[in-house]
Amino acid sequence: MKSDESYRFSLGWRVRCEDDILAGEFLRKLGKKKSRFIIELVANYVRAHPEALDANSSVKVVLESANAGRQLIENIKALVLAELRQEWPQAQQAEVIATLIGDNKTDTAINAMLDDLDKWELG
Repeated sequence: MKSDESYRFSLGWRVRCEDDILAGEFLRKLGKKKSRFIIELVANYVRAHPEALDANSSVKVVLESANAGRQLIENIKALVLAELRQEWPQAQQAEVIATLIGDNKTDTAINAMLDDLDKWELG
């Protein structure tokens, strides 16, 4: 609702998952600062997606599964291995890949890097 110099909205939701609780607790903690937080959040979104203001457009909210972080790590690993395969002549690829990701994973720098990706909680 818009009056002459202000906007007023009511916001509420049912608790159905952990994200609902996290969002609710965070906004509750913000107290009187929650309006400024939401203004900044929405303004940044609209700046990044100006088409959202078009009267004929719609905003689609897409929920990602908790496995999204795991999938991201697997994608990074696949990209690193694909890049390695491009850098080495085909005759040497099997040997290079086996050396880098062979049976003894902890002895190679590339596997240490790839294994460290598993430590990130991205989902």
